[in-house]
Amino acid sequence: MTAADLLAEELISLAAAARLFPGARGAVRVNPATVHRWCTKGTRTPDGNVVKLEFVRAGCRVLTSRQAVARYVAALSVAPESAEIPTRSPLARKRAADAAAAALKAMGA
Repeated sequence: MTAADLLAEELISLAAAARLFPGARGAVRVNPATVHRWCTKGTRTPDGNVVKLEFVRAGCRVLTSRQAVARYVAALSVAPESAEIPTRSPLARKRAADAAAAALKAMGA
């Protein structure tokens, strides 16, 4: 989607977009800085893809749209193709734990 397409939609500030989401850990809502991070860095999905919230810059303001928020949430809500999450074997977990213990010992911890 291009910036021109986004401009045709209902633009809202990142603070307004943050108010669309409930907060976590006792917060009333999501912080606007979190929404800015969704725009710039994106969010990784379980299958490894990165989904970014679409935005436009207008001077020093960063704006998105309600429709872009809906697309962002929909992209993150897609179920992964494989329902099975790969797990490490007990031997692989033990090797990783031993390697971490050796690294800590080398650091003097």
